[in-house]
Amino acid sequence: MVLRGLATQDQALYPGSVQITFKQSPDWIIEADLGPKFPGFNQALYDAVSTIPPRGSSDDCPSSYWIDRALESLTRQPQDPARPFLEGNTTALYTDGRVVRAHSLYELFEDEVISLPDFADVLQQWREAVRTAGRNGRCGKARERYERLPPPALRRSAC
Repeated sequence: MVLRGLATQDQALYPGSVQITFKQSPDWIIEADLGPKFPGFNQALYDAVSTIPPRGSSDDCPSSYWIDRALESLTRQPQDPARPFLEGNTTALYTDGRVVRAHSLYELFEDEVISLPDFADVLQQWREAVRTAGRNGRCGKARERYERLPPPALRRSAC
């Protein structure tokens, strides 16, 4: 396994090595960016975690719902390094209880690792950025661009 973003896996065990910025897009989604050293984590966060409110919600503000689910999954026991604790369409995140590994399901980037405390801190900071945006009225129709088809049971038959 090749690790990117840090020189060695041992370096990932020392918290404080991750810098994070948040960007709110014109459609009100707040994205977390760990910078150019972590393209895999940037992709995994974009793919597997979102600030789009969950289906069925009437909320127009960015939501911490998926971030909260990620935090819960991260702390759920047992932590199996062979089983992802979070998955998106193209990425998966794994932990052994010490580090978090971002993995591309289609080999779009090399695996990257950061310490579990750093990753949890990223999620906590992202959660606070989302809540601050809501308190400051930085909200809008975030979900319009992302609306999906209704569940199959609710679709009308073409026959």
